[in-house]
Amino acid sequence: MTDEVTPLDDAIDAYLVHLRVERNLADNTMQAYGRDLSDFCTFVIERGRTDPQDILHDDVVAWTHDLGRAQLARTSQSRMLVAVRGFFKWRLKTKQQKKDPTADVALPKLGRALPKVPKSTDVTELLVVLRTHPRDYALCALLYGAGLRISEALGLDTSDVHLDAAFVRVLGKGGKDGWSRAASRWCRRWRRTCAMTGRAGSRASSTPLCSRGAGAGDDSPVRRPLPCCGAPVAGPVWPSPLHPMR
Repeated sequence: MTDEVTPLDDAIDAYLVHLRVERNLADNTMQAYGRDLSDFCTFVIERGRTDPQDILHDDVVAWTHDLGRAQLARTSQSRMLVAVRGFFKWRLKTKQQKKDPTADVALPKLGRALPKVPKSTDVTELLVVLRTHPRDYALCALLYGAGLRISEALGLDTSDVHLDAAFVRVLGKGGKDGWSRAASRWCRRWRRTCAMTGRAGSRASSTPLCSRGAGAGDDSPVRRPLPCCGAPVAGPVWPSPLHPMR
């Protein structure tokens, strides 16, 4: 290996400048790109490739195999290959490269982690607490039965709840508008909650049901991730049936 600056080094430096100036990437992202491209650069230079034009498909494949032998996580291997792909795509787009050596190099297949399941005692404890919080009980029933995200439930206003039609209007990721069917049992519980707390629950109202700034305190169960356990548990159980809400 030589410490001499090669055309490949200069090309990578130019690409990093492009990422910084044209795409305005964050510092941490820039550092990750720099590390990944430096690793690739060191590997191919040791194979005698000092110019980007000389790098072959086999060089890229050999590098990915080397990453595998180093026992890097598949997510890390995938990220590093994506960085190198971006480098060569930029060179092709700017007409500095004739061929893309990363073409047809497959990304490592990422395994899917199994979901973490709470203990039955944790679920029982949550249900016991919810029995003394009617509003939170109704919200958690809606979370479980309608498949809402925590953020979607926290963003609900009373004007989003249509009790007569048994529908709830939710804003998903990116502010996407959507509708979720609510079971009549949940609607009845929410009516009782509104009566107990003095909320009208009318469609004209826009009072937050559980906004982050008000409504749901820090100790409220709906501010913590809601567990979902398929195993039967002792003690209080969810109202049934809830799955028809979907």
